[in-house]
Amino acid sequence: RMTDSLIAGYEPHNIIYKPPKDVSELIDELEKPSDIRPYAIAHAMGTLGWSVDKVHEHTQIDTWFLHKLARLHGLDKKLRAAGSAEDINSTLLLQAKKSGFSDKQIANRVGSDELTVRSIRKELGITPYVKQ
Repeated sequence: RMTDSLIAGYEPHNIIYKPPKDVSELIDELEKPSDIRPYAIAHAMGTLGWSVDKVHEHTQIDTWFLHKLARLHGLDKKLRAAGSAEDINSTLLLQAKKSGFSDKQIANRVGSDELTVRSIRKELGITPYVKQ
């Protein structure tokens, strides 16, 4: 997650980032390093379904890192496909939490609220811990 309280995490953000009208504008946003580039990458991968290789072609960002971002989009799709908080299995919930999804982000993807997701997470024994 990021430090700005308006931003939930790595995802397209419709207030800060306005998606471009055409692909040439998106390519321009991807090719030039800027503060909106992460949103352009999220838009390309998450909304438009661009592959890691296609994003790499325009950003020259290491594919190892882009695969990590693509994995987040895959988890996002799995969470949305779950349908409801009660239908999320423990493996998917654990995977989402280990990947940095907040309870609020998970709730938004399954059409629930943060307290319900937190309650289910605790019932499943998924709690935060600090490695020392």
